[in-house]
Amino acid sequence: MSNRSRGFSKRLRMAAVTALAGVALAACSGASGGAPGDAAAVGNPGKPVTIAMWSPWDTMQPYNTGGVYDSVVYEQILDRLVYLDSKSEFKPRLASKWEVSEDHKTFTFHLNEKAKWTDGQPLTADDVLFTAQIVTNPETQAKSRSMFRYLTGTDDSGVAKDPNALGVKAVDAHTVQFSTKNPMDETSFLYSFALAFYTFPKHVLGGVAPAELHKNDYWHKMTPGSGPYKWVSSVDGQMVELEANPDYFLGAPSIPKLAVRVIPQANLTAGLMSGDIDVLVGFGMGEVPLEDWPTIQQQPNLTAISTPTWIFQVMNVNTAQPYLKDPRIRQAISMAVDRNVMVDQLLKGEGVAARGPFPPSHPYFNKNLPAVPHDLEKAKQLLKDAGWDPNRELVMVTPSGNQVRERSATLMQQDLQKVGVKVKIQLVDYPTSQTMQKKGEYDLGLVGQTGSLDPDAVSPYLMPGSPSNYTKLADQRIGDLLTKGRSEFVQEKRQPFYDQLQTALQDQVPVVYLYHPNSLLAINKRMKDVPVGDFMWYNYGTWMWKVSN
Repeated sequence: MSNRSRGFSKRLRMAAVTALAGVALAACSGASGGAPGDAAAVGNPGKPVTIAMWSPWDTMQPYNTGGVYDSVVYEQILDRLVYLDSKSEFKPRLASKWEVSEDHKTFTFHLNEKAKWTDGQPLTADDVLFTAQIVTNPETQAKSRSMFRYLTGTDDSGVAKDPNALGVKAVDAHTVQFSTKNPMDETSFLYSFALAFYTFPKHVLGGVAPAELHKNDYWHKMTPGSGPYKWVSSVDGQMVELEANPDYFLGAPSIPKLAVRVIPQANLTAGLMSGDIDVLVGFGMGEVPLEDWPTIQQQPNLTAISTPTWIFQVMNVNTAQPYLKDPRIRQAISMAVDRNVMVDQLLKGEGVAARGPFPPSHPYFNKNLPAVPHDLEKAKQLLKDAGWDPNRELVMVTPSGNQVRERSATLMQQDLQKVGVKVKIQLVDYPTSQTMQKKGEYDLGLVGQTGSLDPDAVSPYLMPGSPSNYTKLADQRIGDLLTKGRSEFVQEKRQPFYDQLQTALQDQVPVVYLYHPNSLLAINKRMKDVPVGDFMWYNYGTWMWKVSN
């Protein structure tokens, strides 16, 4: 790894993440028990280690998902170029090292020469190139390909009409270069692109028509893969069973079997106490219920961890609805919501009220951004001035599974009723919620979003015309600020644009930002070397896990 690659990671060590890493590692680290694959570290080979989350995945195709639950599974089967650890350092995964050109427009990755697919075929730069070309193909269904928008030859949604113009080049069998439209800070490129770049097997999917990729049987079994675990069996929406890949190039996992299970939040505590659940993924995807937190902390077989996060829970507003186009109506809706009650009553103090997409601990937080006032009288006046029809009923689409979020919907329904806005809560499963919001079949829509080190990560949700902009707001000022912020690669130059963005979001309110919850995790004490601090970045590091009897 270049000196620059080592040095830039120091800029990531912010207080919130450092605290996260320290708490997690102190709670979870144990004796190494030998290298990965050491037979002494295997533990009980007959009992799979169970990872629990509370909502099902949408698809195993990493670039065609609107959520994050999928990552818990495909992270085990496919490989990304790099990962971010609990010390806030980028580490090699598929890429063993990388360099950045002096003009910050060319990023060269050297792939691990030991990497191969589980059918024995080598994983090469051609697989990386194929993945980039098929995901950016305009005929491919890929909801989250906007990460490719940084590359030359793509438009702002990440589509490349000419694959030969795409800024990806296989230099040799184990070297690949990515070229960007504009200079990019190394941290931003690694976080926004390399961290999320998963590679597909060209020898399996190379003959699939782009328009048919999302329908291919590969996504039901994902065989062959290249990651630490291999698919064994699954029950849609309930469970995936995995077995260790003995030839994994970063070291054979010491745990023979993993099971990723979808377990309702109401059943998590019992599962943890009984030992049926070993690891919760946390960070908005599977956490200890707040009312059970004191009980979990007292269990002799469990380690309980509470840590601040950059996750934010939000309520999208469908600005394409004629009756929600006026920003005064959206401002009134935001003012009517009592965020402090949510934090105090629903979160029991385990979180902070949101002012925008960035929490106060984030380096790009606008320190002059005021808290959103809870002002019922002003909200009523704004609605009156905008000509709101008090007989209209809004539909609030709410994904099931997250009990705190479901309860927040009820609180907001009551808050809005106080200012003369009727709301009907429509409870649906998470994939259905995402589909409805993407199609614009909603008025208000609840969703959780992952915090990001790179402030430009909010672009897909806010950029006019983006397929992930479920609010459908086409505010050119917001688009311009996002574009200008992205074009700079020094924080001092980027900061003013993101400060203005946060102010503009409070003015236009395409999204009602609600709260940043702490993550309440628990793991069974039989588990060792589980990097819980990494989970914030969707790195589970299962090839390093160990289990004792």
